[in-house]
Amino acid sequence: MRKEEKKNLILMGLTAVCLLVIYLLLGWMQSRQSAQDDTTVYTLDQDAVVGLEYGSSDNTVKLVKKDNIWVYADDENFPLNQNFVETMVNKTTQLKARRRVASGKNAFQKYGLEMPSIVVQVKTKDRVIKILLGDINSATGDCYMAVEGNEKVYTVDATFYTLFSNDIMAMASRESLPDMQMENVASFKIENDENTIEFQKKADGTWITSENTAADSGLITELFAKILKLRYEQMVVYQPGEEQLAEYGLDIPQTRLTINYTDAESSDKKSFELLISRVGPETDEEEKAARYVYSREGCGIYTIRESNLTDFFQIAPEDFLSLSVAPVKKDKFDTLTIETETGKIAFSIDRESDRNREIYRLNESEITEAEFNSVYYQLYAFAAERRVSDIADQLTRKPVLTYIYSNRADGEEKARVELIPYDQNYYGAKVNGKALLLVNRQKVNELLRKISEYMN
Repeated sequence: MRKEEKKNLILMGLTAVCLLVIYLLLGWMQSRQSAQDDTTVYTLDQDAVVGLEYGSSDNTVKLVKKDNIWVYADDENFPLNQNFVETMVNKTTQLKARRRVASGKNAFQKYGLEMPSIVVQVKTKDRVIKILLGDINSATGDCYMAVEGNEKVYTVDATFYTLFSNDIMAMASRESLPDMQMENVASFKIENDENTIEFQKKADGTWITSENTAADSGLITELFAKILKLRYEQMVVYQPGEEQLAEYGLDIPQTRLTINYTDAESSDKKSFELLISRVGPETDEEEKAARYVYSREGCGIYTIRESNLTDFFQIAPEDFLSLSVAPVKKDKFDTLTIETETGKIAFSIDRESDRNREIYRLNESEITEAEFNSVYYQLYAFAAERRVSDIADQLTRKPVLTYIYSNRADGEEKARVELIPYDQNYYGAKVNGKALLLVNRQKVNELLRKISEYMN
């Protein structure tokens, strides 16, 4: 074997030995690191904990346990979330670290533990354990931690630091809206800067606007369901005064929701009011934008996600009108007068005292119920195509069709409908003086052809 070949073999052998040593060393270091990871710093009986105190030198939250219930020491009536506190107790009675990184008092200064950013005190009847939280590792996000009286320095995951960074408002139990069921609601109102819309339920379960115009029950139910789905996110102020309401823009809110309902359990008449601010907390993330809200029936100012509130900001009464032009039920009238450009007819219903028999007439001549219904149900089911704001002032031409429901006994008109030309596609439906609906011209022409059969 040549001298050069021997040299290469020796080098290859040395390389293999070095790689083996490095492999064994890495394995030893990894096993040593694993032994340090997920270290249990100490354990403590959860039932023995009677108090928790955490925060910085100028802002401390104190919690105490009374009769197995955790309360906020500064105000025992504060709606403290028990699950939140139990999580804190669990984390501090079974204190686990990711790893041990150093020991000695010099390490305290290096890792920000001489002047910790947060101190957590876990109190039992006979001892207090102080957990010190220092700097944040910029690479991992972990927090350096030590226990007072022990010179070892550990890291804990970021969730531990975040948990004890929360102020008392973040620990409040979130309120919810009252249990208001649609069938128990008598009325509700939405007030904005430029308009107010109010809906009232009639005895027969149908809905009308505050101007006594028929509303679409399906749209009302859909709108009210959006109110019931509102969820508070976080308390901002507990039991605010008038100054704090003004600070958060709730003294002059953008929107006010008012609901009058009957409590399902007590049968008491109740009213719920929710104020919504014009602006909310600052955020760079549009999907997290929120508004401040407050109800005097509740105990604090909360935030609600803005995307759940926008439907109440731009709202108009005409958006919820029923498309049915004038669905007057047969038992509400006894005379139906119809007038077109070619003539006028009058239907009447004579009811005997027991109301078990009805006699139908057209221009004083008796007709069958089927003949009457062939016209009446056309009118009852007559529906518009579009909702508009009141255009009565724009309808200046002569009506092509007018029909009036009335009672002969008192001469009262139950409904007067006038179909008046609006443009080349629509007639305006003017009902009791208001024109809030547009009807397709073709539908009107079909109705006129049907009525013309009775004009001769």
